[in-house]
Amino acid sequence: MSLIGRIRFEFSSLLTDSSPVMRFAVEIEKEKDGRWIAEIPQIPGAMAYGRTRAQAVSRVEALALRVLAERIEHGETSPLIEKVFSVAAA
Repeated sequence: MSLIGRIRFEFSSLLTDSSPVMRFAVEIEKEKDGRWIAEIPQIPGAMAYGRTRAQAVSRVEALALRVLAERIEHGETSPLIEKVFSVAAA
């Protein structure tokens, strides 16, 4: 894969003022043919192409949320997911 450039940035989602912040690094590359590819290394399989930088980023963000949701549904927990939710004792 030939690449013109590589950019790395982070996006965060603050849940409330007192709760932790989930932070994922999004790595972006522009290929010679003009397509953009975005990847979130902390979430294996979260990689998406787009015609524009913004499209690649929005696609990989949506995919990352789907991957995390699938993991939760299938009982696959991780420290990353466990930091987001707190369940009150019954």
